[in-house]
Amino acid sequence: MSKPSDDFKLLAECTRGNREAWDIFVKRYSKLVYYSITKTLKSHTNYLPQEDVEDIFNNIFLSFIENNYKKLRQFEARHGCTLSSWIRLISIRYTIDFLRSQRKHISMNDDSNKRRPFIDTLPNNQASFEEQIESKETESAIKEAIDALPSSDKLFVKLHYEKELSPEEIANIMSISINTVYSKKNRIKEKIKKILKKMEFIARNSE
Repeated sequence: MSKPSDDFKLLAECTRGNREAWDIFVKRYSKLVYYSITKTLKSHTNYLPQEDVEDIFNNIFLSFIENNYKKLRQFEARHGCTLSSWIRLISIRYTIDFLRSQRKHISMNDDSNKRRPFIDTLPNNQASFEEQIESKETESAIKEAIDALPSSDKLFVKLHYEKELSPEEIANIMSISINTVYSKKNRIKEKIKKILKKMEFIARNSE
């Protein structure tokens, strides 16, 4: 078990952008976060696909570094609260919030609440009915292509296109160089194009 002083040193290095410290942080608390997620799901008698569990897991760690590591800077170890117990509490709250949001979306029964793909294919108000149908088909095909990507590529898509993080933040989270961020973006686009071709789908909005 780490000492409080060691925890504060680790957090301080993380908030300075030390990639090695961040890697240690992720490695040290990954099992705890995952355990907290799965235990919370079981206690609420909820089953989620593994993909959703991974999304929760990734988003929890993402929340720690958003807004210049704002959440990590908030840890104060008050009333004997350890870093481990604090991370566990955050993980539980995030999982519960996710479940609530899922229930809300289901109750609304609105297709517009589905997660958007990273290529915006919403039709404009002047589009014909045929164009709108084709746009919906394009959106669906692209989402399927993204779902077929490896987990690391799906995480990249979320960070870059949905969260709109900077290349520096993405490099820090994924433990890659900034140059790799740019090359990975191009490789993922090519992967999606190949997947779409395999699906015998021609994307009209390709660059």
